[in-house]
Amino acid sequence: DAASEAGTQRPGVPGLPTGGLAQMSSLKHSARARGTGTLSARESLKQTAANVLMQLAVDDENKQAVREAGGLKKLVSLLSSPDVEVQLNVLGALTNLALDHENKAELRELQAIPRIVDLLDSEDELVREKVVEVIWNLAGNDENRSAVLYAGGVQKLLDLLQVYSGRGAEQTERSANIVACTLGALANLAIHPENHSAVREGGGIRRVVDLLGTTEHLPRVAERAANCLENLALDRENREAIRQLGGSAALVRLLVSDKEDWTRAAAGALKNLSVDEESKADIARQDGVRALVDMLNHTDMVIVSKSAECVGNFASEGPYRPSIRELNGIQALLTLLEPGAPDE
Repeated sequence: DAASEAGTQRPGVPGLPTGGLAQMSSLKHSARARGTGTLSARESLKQTAANVLMQLAVDDENKQAVREAGGLKKLVSLLSSPDVEVQLNVLGALTNLALDHENKAELRELQAIPRIVDLLDSEDELVREKVVEVIWNLAGNDENRSAVLYAGGVQKLLDLLQVYSGRGAEQTERSANIVACTLGALANLAIHPENHSAVREGGGIRRVVDLLGTTEHLPRVAERAANCLENLALDRENREAIRQLGGSAALVRLLVSDKEDWTRAAAGALKNLSVDEESKADIARQDGVRALVDMLNHTDMVIVSKSAECVGNFASEGPYRPSIRELNGIQALLTLLEPGAPDE
């Protein structure tokens, strides 16, 4: 679909999560569990070993070393552990290990993806949170994006989004993070064409568009929702759905906010949305052309770059060229030709 459209379209990838002591069970926590006598010595040792591997896997060379030593297979085998603490530490290790491209491929070949997806059904909320982070990192290549889809992961993530996004101002820090990470995972998954339709048919576009308005109590969620729409908008039917659901107006509101993260994410989504004539018209009705031209003067290079591509989409059609000129867009673009402007 994207190849057939005039204008600029590229997927975007939001920042990836890592497992760490601040996020996962610590060795100290494991020691407390041992002290209660609820765990066997063997299970306690597994907790400790998986936790240390999680920390070691922050280092890129260690990611490779774990793989070469056969560690991925051993960690995957522990996903079925009856002990939640073991599961949590294994998931933390896999979150870090899955940042490595070769580890992504090997985990898929080990049939780890269906086992990880199955843990989205865990009764433990922290396990569900960490599973989403692993999926987010695994969904860094097309083969894994497809594997997550066929393991039922896309629908389960959409179901999770529905459960946790309806809490409004009553969100806990953890539930808010689950929503944000679920959107991050869906954004990565939505790079694959098969997942464009899977998210749409699963009712996901409405859920994501609705989350654009959660700026007051869930600021990171609004950003992630825009990241997700950037990739969903690579598909024509999705662009139409986003427009009909009021996504264009919500994205323009984010664009002109005073938070750079929101502006950056909204500019990326508008860049891909604005390849259609109907979407251009809708964005223009929200005074989006003026806002995008204004962003050409921003100090953030990513915002300027995405806004320039979006302005380029409008400049491809005659009716918008006079408006861009009248909004001083030509002068702003000429300024970008000068050395050192803008600078990161």
